[in-house]
Formats: sequence, C-alpha cells, structure tokens
Amino acid sequence: MLALDHRGSFVETLKKNKINYTDSTIVSLKQQLIQSVYNDMTGLLIDPQYGFSAYQNSDHHEKLFLLCIEKSGYLEDATGRTTELEYEVEYLKNLGASGVKLVLQINPTHQSFKSQIDTGEYVFAHCKKYNLPFFLEFVTYGEGVKSEMITRSISAFLEAKIVPDVFKLEFPGDTHSCDAITQLLQKTPWILLTKGIGYEEFKKQLQTATEHGASGFLAGRALWAEAMTKIDSVRNQFIREELPRRFRELSSIVLKA
Repeated sequence: MLALDHRGSFVETLKKNKINYTDSTIVSLKQQLIQSVYNDMTGLLIDPQYGFSAYQNSDHHEKLFLLCIEKSGYLEDATGRTTELEYEVEYLKNLGASGVKLVLQINPTHQSFKSQIDTGEYVFAHCKKYNLPFFLEFVTYGEGVKSEMITRSISAFLEAKIVPDVFKLEFPGDTHSCDAITQLLQKTPWILLTKGIGYEEFKKQLQTATEHGASGFLAGRALWAEAMTKIDSVRNQFIREELPRRFRELSSIVLKA
C-alpha cells in the first residue's frame, strides 16, 4: 500500500526543496503520486485534508483507502509525546474510508505512554462500533532500544485488550527482533513503515522483515520523497517512471517472502 497521509512533513519536504506551494499544489502533487502507482497498489493511506481530494479528483478512485484520524505532528512536554485526534471515526466512515489509521509516538518508559494507550483504546472502540478496520502505527522516540520499545508497547496494548486489525511498525533492527514481534502478535498481521529513510535501505529492511513474519508494507517517503528534490519535468518523469518501478520491486519482495 502507498502511504500518502503526510501533511506537515509533506509541506516541510516542499519547503526544504524550495518548491513553491499552495493547497492546490499539494493536492495536485499527491494526485500525481497516487495515479503513478494506482495499477500496482492494493490500497492507499491518505489524509482528509489533501489526500482525500487528490484521490477523489483522480481518474480512477475505486480502490480501498484508509484515512488518518490524528492531527499532524504531536504534543511534547516533560511527560513525553502525546497524540491529538483531529477527526472522529464516524466522520471518516462517512467519507467512505475502508479503514482508520492512528499513529502514536511511543516510549513505554515515559509518563505520556498511558495517555497514548487511552487514545488507542478510544479509536479502537469506535472502529469496532462503526465496523471499520483499525491500523495502529507505532513510532518510537527517545532513549532506549528500538526493538524493546516496540515489543513492550505491543504487549501493553494487547494487555489492555487493544487488538488492531493490523500493526504498522518501523523496522525493529534485526531478524531476531522481527521474529519476536511475529511471535508476540501471533495471528495479528504487521506491516512495515518507512519512517522517512531512503529507498535502498527500506528495500533491505522489507526483505528481512517479510522473511521473518511481516505481511507487507505501507510505504511513503522512501518511495516518493526523492521526487521532490527534482525540478519540473525531471520530477514528473521520476513520478511517472521510477515511482511505479520501485513500488513493483517492493511488491515482488513481499510476494516472494
């Protein structure tokens, strides 16, 4: 699946590469990205602010899509990082979403971790109420071993009886850690996120992860961020040719695993 729910980070990417933008520019760029891999993707993750308009305005928009529910970014204070919700599950369902994605910044040693569990519980309950699949994404931060933070967080959510349909996780570091996650989750699938790394590095991570239990990928910036470093016709060519090539290459890794 294609991850294109970025809002603040998408704008920052454009600023970094000195691309002049308006809201309509962002929608247009996202529309280009979606159309380039439409025939290859099984679905996509978009945001209600820009991505939804981009998808609805595309030539084809019959595939399943997830919508993100959280505000862009996070709050941070002495207790750690917390997520704020921007939408309600009912609203996303009325937009036609096939599922809901929630990203949580996590560090199980921080005081804010409890409130992150509460947020996850709230969204999980409403997804069940409205019969929508729930994709739960963890992004680690702060001091600590990444694999331990991920497994401890998964355990805490499962103990709280928060069992999403899919966990969206960053690469935990090695094959042993992937095996540990797969064993911990049992029948609950997990897929890999890119977390802004380069394409070649993500490809290697995906190879390892899928050989040790991951079910697929929901990839964003590793696929398309490089396009924003190019100008005009070169960028358009990259989106038209290189992006679908990369997507197909990642898909083949999953299918061979």
